[in-house]
Amino acid sequence: MRLLIVMLAALAACGGTQSSAAAINPAFAGSWNVNASVTGSAFSPTNKGVISTYSSTLLITPSGASATVAHVCPDGSGTVTVNGTDNGPAGSGQSLSCPALALGNCASVVPTFTLVTVELLADGTLRALAAGVADGCAAVKVPVAVFFSGTRSP
Repeated sequence: MRLLIVMLAALAACGGTQSSAAAINPAFAGSWNVNASVTGSAFSPTNKGVISTYSSTLLITPSGASATVAHVCPDGSGTVTVNGTDNGPAGSGQSLSCPALALGNCASVVPTFTLVTVELLADGTLRALAAGVADGCAAVKVPVAVFFSGTRSP
C-alpha cells in the first residue's frame, strides 16, 4: 500500500501520464464551398484592396493533429498539410507554388504560399487563409493572399 501511495505521489508531482496531442476537430472533414478573395497591391490598378474573387471548393482531410487541405491554388490545384488542434490548425514553412494566372493588371502571376490556416467558426462555417508572395510583371516576391470563407458542401 505504501508503495502505491509513493507511486501515485510521484505521478502527481510529474504531472501525471503524458497524453497525445489533441486532434483536429473531425468536423473539418469534407468538401467546403468557398468564396475566395485575392489581395496583392502590386497587381492592383489602384495599389490596394481585393483584386480578384472566385468560387471554389476546399477539401479537408483531418488525421490526428494534422490535416491535408486540397485545392488551395486559385486554379484548384495544390495541397498542403496543416498542423494544430481543435478548430484552428495552421501550416507554415511549407512552400506551395501555384500555376501562373492572370491577376489584376498582370497577365502572368505565380503565387507561392508559405502559410495556410483554416478555422472552424462556432456557426459551422469555415474561414481560411493562404498567404505568401508572388512574382509577375516586373514584381518579385511581393505579398499576396487568398482569403476563403464558406460552408460545408451538401
